[in-house]
Amino acid sequence: MSRRSLISGALVEEATTATSHGDGHQFEIQLGHLCNNRCLFCSSGQLSAMKVARTVALDPVIEAIAKARASGARRLTFLGGEPTTQRSFFPALEAAVAQGFEEIVIFTNGVMFPVEGFIERVVALGRFEWRVSIQGGDEAAHVAVTQRPDSFRRIVHGLERLKSLEQRVTVNLCVNEASYRSLPLYPALVARYGVRQLHVDIVRPSSTGDRDADYLRAIMPRYTDMAPSFDAMLTRFERELPGFDVNIGNLPLCVLPAWAERIQHGGEETVTQACDTDGLEVAVDKYAWHASMRRHVPACEGCVLRPRCSGVFAEYLALYGDGEFRAVKAEDLAPRRPARAAAEPVVRASERYGAELFAPLLRAQPPGAQWAVVSYDTEQGLCISLARGERVLLVEFEPRDESLPCFARTRRFNVSARPRFGGDDLDDGERRLVTGVVAVVRAREGALPVLTERREPARASAVRAVRASRVLVPEGRGQYYLNPYAGCMIGCPYCYVDDRADLSRALEGEARHAWGRWVDVKVDAPEVLRREVRNLPPGPVRMSPILTDPYQPLERTYRITRGCLEVLLEAGFSPVILTRGARVVEDIDLLSRFARAAVGMSLPTDDDSVRARFEPGADSVDARVDALARLHGAGLRTFLAVQPMLPMDPARLVDRTAPYVHTVRIDRMHGVEKLRGLYESAGCVEAMEDDFFARTEAALREGFTARGVRVDPLDDMDALLGAGS
Repeated sequence: MSRRSLISGALVEEATTATSHGDGHQFEIQLGHLCNNRCLFCSSGQLSAMKVARTVALDPVIEAIAKARASGARRLTFLGGEPTTQRSFFPALEAAVAQGFEEIVIFTNGVMFPVEGFIERVVALGRFEWRVSIQGGDEAAHVAVTQRPDSFRRIVHGLERLKSLEQRVTVNLCVNEASYRSLPLYPALVARYGVRQLHVDIVRPSSTGDRDADYLRAIMPRYTDMAPSFDAMLTRFERELPGFDVNIGNLPLCVLPAWAERIQHGGEETVTQACDTDGLEVAVDKYAWHASMRRHVPACEGCVLRPRCSGVFAEYLALYGDGEFRAVKAEDLAPRRPARAAAEPVVRASERYGAELFAPLLRAQPPGAQWAVVSYDTEQGLCISLARGERVLLVEFEPRDESLPCFARTRRFNVSARPRFGGDDLDDGERRLVTGVVAVVRAREGALPVLTERREPARASAVRAVRASRVLVPEGRGQYYLNPYAGCMIGCPYCYVDDRADLSRALEGEARHAWGRWVDVKVDAPEVLRREVRNLPPGPVRMSPILTDPYQPLERTYRITRGCLEVLLEAGFSPVILTRGARVVEDIDLLSRFARAAVGMSLPTDDDSVRARFEPGADSVDARVDALARLHGAGLRTFLAVQPMLPMDPARLVDRTAPYVHTVRIDRMHGVEKLRGLYESAGCVEAMEDDFFARTEAALREGFTARGVRVDPLDDMDALLGAGS
């Protein structure tokens, strides 16, 4: 099915005269075209769909492997179709091991990863490189290319297992119309699973199968259309994973001259023995064969990159012409200003300080019999939770402020105490308990770093990669909470967590950034979570926009929330998500697979001009309502948080959201006097008054109740998830 009409006979003859210098070349062998995927760019999927793909007989494969090794090949790669599903795979792999190849590479789309014992059987034979075909930066793009709905999930399953076995994993993809927009997502993807290298190739028309020109135009974008996505991907790699091995194959260098050092034409001497439907074909010099498919165009004359570039695929030129190519001049190659190198992820010192501060309480029962420590936290201030049966108390330590009421004060802190799940005030026994906790902290707070004057930030915003020591935090009553990030780029100016969260940063000596201008990305959160869920009973897990929003803009880059959800799904936990981010709909496919899950949208007004004043970094009202409708339409349990109530038309907010939610929480703005300037600038000082909150809450309650929507404080996550409703 090759298209040799556009390739000269002389070049074909040169390419198919495969010889080696006997000095350590690479050898690639195709075990058959049979493949479970139907990738848009690949002839193997087409042949498999036509039911003409066959597994190559074992004897010729063994013979070819032995011949390659005898001729000096040091590295062997198994190709498909999907090589791991071919009958010859394990015998061929065993033969390759016996031949003593220095390196053996297994190309795979991961179809066998979920098969019990498969990975372990391979690993038992030796240490290999797993070159995994991930055809999109996220599940949607990958599935659009492979046309197999479970293909991405199988890969994720295997990557986690391979990482745990310390196997070398690299990734390969062939970028096309369905996937190129997802290229900027690859840095986060490869970081999550410990991938060592990424190779991005472009469509080779001759390898797509028996396709007409219209099909090729549909799957093969113009190179210049893809260039911004390539640039965004490479920029993110340089900023977030400096030194990571990422390269692009066969893209004409003039399309992306600033990244010419990342583009490869040719490579280490490689002999490839492919197959057709009858068996192995004649071996070819891989890169001579590729070069035979390409042409230089008139614009290449005078290009300083021409010696490194073998031109453009002839069939691409037949489809699109040569108008997008140009000669690159020396002055075009001025050194690119490198993106700021990302620092090695750090372990936050505040975690250690919290553990030391509460150490006596963590080691033994605190004062007050029958009470036990549930957890402690250092991310949104310093706090500790204690439980006796279903009763859970939360004790919080904030920077000392004489103007604020509190339970008690130490030299450095205001101390507040309250029931975590609502209920009455503290009784006498509980007050004695909290007093004992305060005494412990008062005796130990001197060991905390002295907070000196904060340095000025070097940049307007700061995104820091951090390593998490803990991720899943028990709240009591069998519930947990989880923050995929610390800090939030949405940065609502009324958010009360600012000073609490900054205390942790102050203890670490970090510069004082305005709220909404800093985020700590817990790059290893899914990995840590996977360890934790092995030792904790499944239950509801709250992910809500207090310290961070799980679907703030950075989630599109790092996908930490999604990675954590994947772990929770496998372990049988139930997420309860609250967000201001409409991009939560990107995870509908994953959320729909949970036995129980609830997703809520925080929407404090129906008026987008009000939203723009109070939540300038958040998604619009329309986007959030649309997200609710899509979540509800997908069959998910949905809820709404009108918190804090901002100026609004209550009836209109009810009309717009009630059809899409099961439950709603309503609450006022707390600490409103501190926000007078914000209200004054928005021209709505009357919305600060108690009368406004009482009147608006009454109208919302009446409206939602009339529409069959339960008004609830949302403390009971089992109720949110639908239990007992």
